[in-house]
Amino acid sequence: MSKSFSAMILAAGYGKRMLSLTNKIPKPLVKVNNVSLLKNSIDFLYKIGCKKIVINTHYKYNLISDFIQEYYNNNNINISYEKNILDTG
Repeated sequence: MSKSFSAMILAAGYGKRMLSLTNKIPKPLVKVNNVSLLKNSIDFLYKIGCKKIVINTHYKYNLISDFIQEYYNNNNINISYEKNILDTG
């Protein structure tokens, strides 16, 4: 029997090392094999029993918020917007 747990996805950064890909979208929405990094992370966390996810955001935060509303309807996912980015994870 596995215990339920919560997780935090760090998604506030600028993705500077991926600049050609992150000019218009934040790094968590970059797709690999047609699946965004964020979707892959969320789906994996749910698959292993995570019950609540917090995502911190900053750069292009509205796109991440829109993505969560569209694909997950904010189902046990909270977004923590950092008005001033804190630092590296």
